[in-house]
Amino acid sequence: MSKRCLGFLLFGVWIWGAGVAHATITPSDNPLQFGNVVVGQNPSLDDTLSADQIMNNVTVAIHGGAGCGDFSIAAPSGSFNLSPTRNQLVRVVFTPSVVGQESCVIDVTFNNTVVRSFSATGTGLAPKINVDQLPTFTATEVGKSSTAQLKLTNAGTSPLNITSATLSANSDFSVSGLPTAPLAVNAQATLTITCTPSAFGARTDTLAIASDALGDATHNISLSCTGTEGVLALDHTALDFAVVPRGTALTRTFKLTNTGNLDVKNISLAVGPQGVTGYSLDVTTIAGRQRGD
Repeated sequence: MSKRCLGFLLFGVWIWGAGVAHATITPSDNPLQFGNVVVGQNPSLDDTLSADQIMNNVTVAIHGGAGCGDFSIAAPSGSFNLSPTRNQLVRVVFTPSVVGQESCVIDVTFNNTVVRSFSATGTGLAPKINVDQLPTFTATEVGKSSTAQLKLTNAGTSPLNITSATLSANSDFSVSGLPTAPLAVNAQATLTITCTPSAFGARTDTLAIASDALGDATHNISLSCTGTEGVLALDHTALDFAVVPRGTALTRTFKLTNTGNLDVKNISLAVGPQGVTGYSLDVTTIAGRQRGD
């Protein structure tokens, strides 16, 4: 081979190497920083790729691995060309599903070879409900009311939106003091719970707090208070005196018991209907009945 032909061959190889093997792709931002993003939101950021030589059929793809599941490429959807006068915008979306920092590598491929990579980073934030104080009620007379406080704190990393606090229908409880604005991180809300027992004994319900807390959209809190009431019960519903000779007396007894959980006072008994004669009632020992008497 002549020296002249060898010179042309070497020159051609040098041109090929300079045009492809030594081409450089540069991202405008590396890393692509999303900063703090609330879990469930999906902001996007753009990175611009530039090249110092003509490069056709370039593609971008998520590298894969831990953390990449929350990143995606919105554009471009296929291959593209780069040149010193033609750049390419790459749009990346971050949709955090967990709390904490995440990162992902994005590969730029040319001729089935990764020629450049850049990273995307972001931190997922989310609110969290923490119960600091449960409501504790004193025993409350039926028909009257007592109140107790429920204290909640946003123990998460983003504002907490409490949208409702519901009870069952015909509940003996009511709630007030629901926050009207988002609860800031580490801020506390105090709700007032009122119990108005409709009957004696244990009164229960569940307070369902709806919010945007991550993994705890409905936080259930058990409520309980005790209704107190005196309940008088007779051991007889009728007293049969049978035949009683004129001028004689016959005695019948009955027992009055308080089956409730509150003392009954100022009891009075009377024989009726009004105007009935021949009956008398010993009320000297009927002053009050304690629970169990």
